[in-house]
Amino acid sequence: MKRTIIDLVYLLKIKYEMFFGNEKNLNNLYYYILGYIGAKIDEGVEEIIDKEFVYNFNGWLYKKYDDKFDHPVPWNIVYNTLFIDEEEKLNTFYSDFDDFIKENISE
Repeated sequence: MKRTIIDLVYLLKIKYEMFFGNEKNLNNLYYYILGYIGAKIDEGVEEIIDKEFVYNFNGWLYKKYDDKFDHPVPWNIVYNTLFIDEEEKLNTFYSDFDDFIKENISE
């Protein structure tokens, strides 16, 4: 069974403490996902869904929050700039990720 970024994000959402402990921190999630994507690229096992996320999620966020930034920035910077509370950062990322997938990925 092929795993995609969607599988990973949903797993990390429901099992966050198993991967990161009790500390809620968006940057932990961000760097974990970057490592996952980097490993898949190194192995040559890129999925269309993963590429869509890598190449288009930051631009999608830029459009969504267009009055906040002058240009696209990495998604962790978006949430770290807009929110103070780590739980709010994580919940907003999960919500935006769901919206992005619904709008951009047809499975």
